Amino acid sequence: MRINYITKFLLAVCLLVFYCEVVIYYVVLLQCGWPQLDPATADRSIRVGPDGGPLRVMLLADTHLLGSRNGHWFDKLRREWQMYRAFQTVMSLHNPEVIFVLGDLFDEGLWCSEKEFAYYVKRFHSLFSVPEDTQLYVVVGNHDVGFHYGISPYLHERFSSALQAPSVHMKTIRGNHFVLVNSMALEGDGCFLCRPAEIQLQKISRRLKCAKGIGTCEKGMELEHYSRPIIIQVYDSLKPRLIFDGHTHHGCHLVHDGDIHEWTLPSFSWRNKNNPSFVLAVVAPDNHAVAKCYMPQESTVISVYIAGVALILLGLLVSHRRFCRRLRFYKSN
Repeated sequence: MRINYITKFLLAVCLLVFYCEVVIYYVVLLQCGWPQLDPATADRSIRVGPDGGPLRVMLLADTHLLGSRNGHWFDKLRREWQMYRAFQTVMSLHNPEVIFVLGDLFDEGLWCSEKEFAYYVKRFHSLFSVPEDTQLYVVVGNHDVGFHYGISPYLHERFSSALQAPSVHMKTIRGNHFVLVNSMALEGDGCFLCRPAEIQLQKISRRLKCAKGIGTCEKGMELEHYSRPIIIQVYDSLKPRLIFDGHTHHGCHLVHDGDIHEWTLPSFSWRNKNNPSFVLAVVAPDNHAVAKCYMPQESTVISVYIAGVALILLGLLVSHRRFCRRLRFYKSN
């Protein structure tokens, strides 16, 4: 009988853990989906080419993978499992085509040794692994290389080479122009990081104007079609239609000049946010739609654990008392 109680207890505990660590992510993330493009909001001035169909984009920020200095090993395990489980659930449910991670991938990237940085990169690719047909891009954050005044050429080159993340670069995907910018390189003081970034931004600006029919087109730099760019991090001189940034660990949505939408993304990790979230966006050269998606709250998961354990213990107590009553009844007869 004692073995029977132990078996029931272990089975109930396993089911509780499975729900809290796996199932709850599907329950919550099924409530979010891809937004629909509204034909009424399409920019009629943009000519959409044959390759300009809607593109499914996921954006997240501030993963802050813990290093050797800060955080307990259980804290590290818990937060990384939460991000892994949330991200992979999104991949299986919603299958984004392009993913952008907006800075502060690592919590201690500016302090860690070469060996630990390599381990950081390996863990990041393991936690945020994607299928071969899914594109993933990152921008650098201050925890990855330091703030402007503390960035060295070594730290900049180490991150840029390992994550294929130069200070400024443009990706054109299905007619949409994404401009990824290292905001620490925009101080305007002519530093080793700032001047090349400014030159690259000017070059991108000329390419976009050329595609729009303004100015002189440089040979080999032509774009097939023009569309207003989408900025990953902030730089308004390119006249974007969408801006996505992170860093603050909290989210908000602002509208500039009537038609420039800026989305600040909160942290993707429970370590910085009880209710982390991310963005699912559908973009076309002439239109876009954005949806904010929430992940399971850490407080909810803890509450489910507490309630579940209480119910399991209560069930075992009730079963034990019933057994005792039956045993006394059989003995008396």
